[in-house]
Amino acid sequence: MKNSVYSLSAFICLLSYLLYLCYPEAQCHKNGIIIVSGASTGIGRHAAVAIARYNKEFIVFAGVRKDSDAESIRSIGLKNLRPMLLDVTSAESVSTCVKKVEEFAKSKNLKVIAIVNNAGVAQGPTTIEFHQMSDAERLFSVNFFGALRLTQASLPLLRSSKGRVIMISSITGEFSPPLGGMYAATKHALEAMSDSLRVELNPLGVSVSIVQPGAVLTPIFSSLRPESIESAVMENKQAVSVYPHLFTQQDITNEKTLEVLAAHVSVTNDAIIHALTSSYPLTRYRVANMLGVPAFLFVYLSLLPDRLVDIFLSFKTVPSIMLFVFRVLQRYLPERVIDVVLSFQALPFLLAPQITWIISSVFTAISSIAK
Repeated sequence: MKNSVYSLSAFICLLSYLLYLCYPEAQCHKNGIIIVSGASTGIGRHAAVAIARYNKEFIVFAGVRKDSDAESIRSIGLKNLRPMLLDVTSAESVSTCVKKVEEFAKSKNLKVIAIVNNAGVAQGPTTIEFHQMSDAERLFSVNFFGALRLTQASLPLLRSSKGRVIMISSITGEFSPPLGGMYAATKHALEAMSDSLRVELNPLGVSVSIVQPGAVLTPIFSSLRPESIESAVMENKQAVSVYPHLFTQQDITNEKTLEVLAAHVSVTNDAIIHALTSSYPLTRYRVANMLGVPAFLFVYLSLLPDRLVDIFLSFKTVPSIMLFVFRVLQRYLPERVIDVVLSFQALPFLLAPQITWIISSVFTAISSIAK
């Protein structure tokens, strides 16, 4: 009996240590400077505002490309939210931006404690065959190389402060849907870089987290409408005649359903703020949904045979079923409940430290009994 107790105690101790390694405690900052790229609209703008409001001691530099966007940021009226011209496709712009932030930090006796690599562009549904090379290069220039430029320029400051790097990826960093392969490729690249970066920086006390949103309701939907499947069909583009199975009426319906079921942008705000401020930031935050399917479920596609995944991605009636269910829920449930359902924020934001504490307590109790 006594040997069994000791064996169980050893197992729990080992499990507790493994959890500790999986969820290393990160240094928390009560004040400091945070750089958010791509803050003109959408997720970046909402995140910059949310962070500034969350903690008045955080000074948020919101990267924008136009003077008009900078003025729009100023009009919000938050003293700790400062617009900054930043073009992540330009090495000179990134270098100038980081130097200005560093000088400001020194003048205020503050540290640069985090960057949020949000700057990104998307493109309407396009097959690989008919994807313009210039458009593909633009996607990589912003979505991948832009994040790389800002990260490299900021790392000396983040190493000094033991800060944090937040990468805004996409759930398509986990899988590649038809007509979205090139965009998904940029997110796969971003995720691969982030995974390596996390391991490299972990011993130096710098945390790296990835946010993988599904469909989030931002202006990106309206901006991509001219490049939609419906537009391609109406304009009778060459891809439609070569790949008719990808431009059906059901595909048009699904494209519209994606926007209807898109989650509120607050889901990404919550994930970003947790990654910035928690003692135990997660490595990945999967939020929102894709055509009504919770974003975190797409992770499990990697466990299935490729051919089965292909069948799943080509099964076009699932969104119609999800939309029907959504309409029923919308009719009978409160609006706030609907928001939670679409957000799918079943994330263990506060679970990691509790798990470690519980296991340690159990281990202590068992040790006492054994004595």
